[in-house]
Amino acid sequence: MSRRVRGDGGAAAVEFALVVPILLALLLGIVDYGLYFSDSLAVRHGIREGAREGATSIDPPCSSPTNMDCLAEDTNDRIGAVGGETFVRVETVGTGGWRAGNELLVCAITLGDGVTGLTPMPGPVENMVRMRIEHDTTSATVGQTGTPPGGWAWCG
Repeated sequence: MSRRVRGDGGAAAVEFALVVPILLALLLGIVDYGLYFSDSLAVRHGIREGAREGATSIDPPCSSPTNMDCLAEDTNDRIGAVGGETFVRVETVGTGGWRAGNELLVCAITLGDGVTGLTPMPGPVENMVRMRIEHDTTSATVGQTGTPPGGWAWCG
């Protein structure tokens, strides 16, 4: 009479199958949130650099009467976020437009649902910087690279 010996070989495979989805979800969440925070830092750094360029320029940025659009595009290029589409708005705050003592307001928003699309993200990355204009220049007062969904109401 022969007896069958039962092994534990299949138990490891079942445990692995139960744990893998949880580990993959955790790993993808770490990747998505890491890129989200990277985009947040990129937006903050890019708009600060763009505002500094605009506020300290003796000549208008990009040397054109429509320099605000050019400054917005340059700031957008400086951001270089990977999470999705980025919109930038640049405007002067104060009477008289681009005058020494007025403020230059630079706002940016990056839209995105993460790389995997599986992780719930906190929302778009929004940031703004105000910087005092140091030199008088004849210039436009607003420039932007587009209008994000929901508009620019948060910027200001």
